[in-house]
Amino acid sequence: MRYYPTRAIGPLVEAVGAAIGRFNDQEVTNTVWALARMGHHPGRVLAAMDAVILAQLPNLTSQAVSNLLWALSVLQARPRRC
Repeated sequence: MRYYPTRAIGPLVEAVGAAIGRFNDQEVTNTVWALARMGHHPGRVLAAMDAVILAQLPNLTSQAVSNLLWALSVLQARPRRC
């Protein structure tokens, strides 16, 4: 697979940040997975995703949890200190 730089990723991530509250559990999971697969850390948008993921946690399938954990590890996301 080849890498083709694009300027579209940044604006797409910003659009995700604006719409993330309307995403269902699978859409959030797929988005985080896709960003990790591309090697693109979503920056501050990850905090918005975090809130949605936590709200939808009871509805997540085991596959969704597995995909999220993989994606978060690839993005080197770290838990916040309580």
